[in-house]
Amino acid sequence: SFATPPGCPDFFTRLKARPMAETHGPDWEQRISHAVAVEISQISPGSLFMSGKSPLEILAIDPTGRKAGFVPSTRVVTREIPKARYTIEKWADPTGLSPPIDPAKVLEIGSPLDGRYRFQILGTGDGPFTLNMRAYGVGGGLTLNETVTGSVTTDQVLKFELAYSSRGPS
Repeated sequence: SFATPPGCPDFFTRLKARPMAETHGPDWEQRISHAVAVEISQISPGSLFMSGKSPLEILAIDPTGRKAGFVPSTRVVTREIPKARYTIEKWADPTGLSPPIDPAKVLEIGSPLDGRYRFQILGTGDGPFTLNMRAYGVGGGLTLNETVTGSVTTDQVLKFELAYSSRGPS
């Protein structure tokens, strides 16, 4: 077990989230010299990845008809496709000055079958959207890197298709 040294706050107290101005002073913004955006993913060789930023949900249907992601008709998240995961990435302004933004939705499918994948995008609000689609071959190389932008309305369903081959484009 982990013991906190005498006179030191425990681990969870030290990691307590606080406003940036409280932590670093009222002029904290002037002290920023660099910003780093980190995307942590467990993308493995031979995988599909789709992320959406806007008011939307994502559903994938594999070549056998199995589903992963948010099912528009039932409004439930499913993981019928093996090695699939659907996550919601929320972000809020640490200063509290900007309103929260719609969370990004991320759908990853590890070791996908070769064949046609169908994607359904459900609008959960009105506004612009951005979809990033990536495919990786079994050798780990990026075989598809596409971005689609547009507008979506509440309950609108957009459909996309992707022919996946673990050997890469033919």
